[in-house]
Amino acid sequence: MTMQEAQALTNPFVRCLDGRIGQIIRLRASYAPDTAAKDAVGVQVRGERAIRWIPVQRLRHGKEGPCQEVAGG
Repeated sequence: MTMQEAQALTNPFVRCLDGRIGQIIRLRASYAPDTAAKDAVGVQVRGERAIRWIPVQRLRHGKEGPCQEVAGG
């Protein structure tokens, strides 16, 4: 997924690698074209105080509902 696709999501939920579902509450963009690998979404999982930062390259569109975090994507 790209940062533009992440910004355009209509369902702001992500299924994390550990199976928990969180809501995208932040976007962190790297504005230099050669550092797109630093683009990430901040995901808040219920019961956790810290935000999980997931690189947008590790997100895939879900077939139904939330997008999915994939390993090493």
